[in-house]
Amino acid sequence: MSMNIHISAERTVTVNKTGKQSTQQVSFDCYQTPTNVTYEILATPAPIEAYKAWALSISKDEEEEVFAADDYMCDTPIGKKTVNYGKQHITELEAFVAECEAEGYEIEVYDL
Repeated sequence: MSMNIHISAERTVTVNKTGKQSTQQVSFDCYQTPTNVTYEILATPAPIEAYKAWALSISKDEEEEVFAADDYMCDTPIGKKTVNYGKQHITELEAFVAECEAEGYEIEVYDL
């Protein structure tokens, strides 16, 4: 069984109406990482940066066909576009981290 990287964030909030405290947790959907990569990432002082570097190292630019909005069966391409899913993933991770920090969450990187 592989040990994968997980990134989650947690904060304690107080419910105004009752005064009770509650814990809120959100998580980021990481790529599956090989166990040895997971351990390498966790051993660094900046695991999120290490994860980003690894994710970029396994991604590449790809050409995809583009279809008209009304071409539901994708029969006739009208062009091509370059996509890099690793870069998109990192952009989403950076937005997740920024939002968590702005909202008072503490981010944790761990294996599971």
